[in-house]
Amino acid sequence: MSQGTAIIVGAGPGLGMSVARAFAGEGHPVALLSRDLGTTQRYASELTEAGLVARVYRADAGDPAELTDVIDLAIHELGAPEVLVYNPSLMQADRPAEVSAKDWDRTLR
Repeated sequence: MSQGTAIIVGAGPGLGMSVARAFAGEGHPVALLSRDLGTTQRYASELTEAGLVARVYRADAGDPAELTDVIDLAIHELGAPEVLVYNPSLMQADRPAEVSAKDWDRTLR
């Protein structure tokens, strides 16, 4: 039985890749979405070198139209999703008491 695609939005070195490894290992094709194609391609090669199906897509989760278009492309290329993991993050040095409302809004987007 064919497994549905696992789409990972925010495929970074921690949780995103751990989830991708788990689903790919169970036979799901994996779509890895992130803002950084180069780094994410290195993560995907770890999966493809093990004989698993993984593709990389560039998308900014803060841009709803772009994210929708890229998810649609991944579905077209890999098939209907069985799993969608939304795990984007914005890494920056700050202190919680010193974050401006504008920066907080940007982080949430």
